[in-house]
Amino acid sequence: MPAAALLLPQPARAEAPQLKAQVPGYYRLMVGKAEVTALFDGAIELDSKLLKNTTPAEVQRLLGRVVENIKASDYSPEQVDVVLITHLHGDHMGGLVHNAAVQFAKPDVTIEFDLDQQQAASSRRKLYKQTAAGKSLVAGAHLPFPGLGHVRAEGKDGKGGYAWVPVEFGPIRE
Repeated sequence: MPAAALLLPQPARAEAPQLKAQVPGYYRLMVGKAEVTALFDGAIELDSKLLKNTTPAEVQRLLGRVVENIKASDYSPEQVDVVLITHLHGDHMGGLVHNAAVQFAKPDVTIEFDLDQQQAASSRRKLYKQTAAGKSLVAGAHLPFPGLGHVRAEGKDGKGGYAWVPVEFGPIRE
């Protein structure tokens, strides 16, 4: 074979079939002495027609990844002690059928509608500042999986705003 022919790109000829599947969706970390496992509960691009003219089995096929990811993380659903819900939307709490304790933030239940925009913005700035200063671990809604991370102040004293810093994948640290 001439040397020039070796330099031309050749199509891949892998014999293994494509799996077209992602790894199981779970992430573990230690919070004090507690082992926390964040579970991916599925992803769906909602179409206005989705919840019409469909079956419960089809909706479950699109949404129900929690049980399979519990099992993939080497637990069984019966071993789950506490479920922490990031917020009380049906796409995050629908389908809870186990005897584990379910916990969520109090503001999801006691929303005060009389707050004006200025009070809300002031409360949000105060919360960001406290969270960033304390380097608190945060579980957030609608963030890339596993939805765990920290808030970091940008600029002096948060004057440049705040940034989301996701947890890094790595070994469990105690």
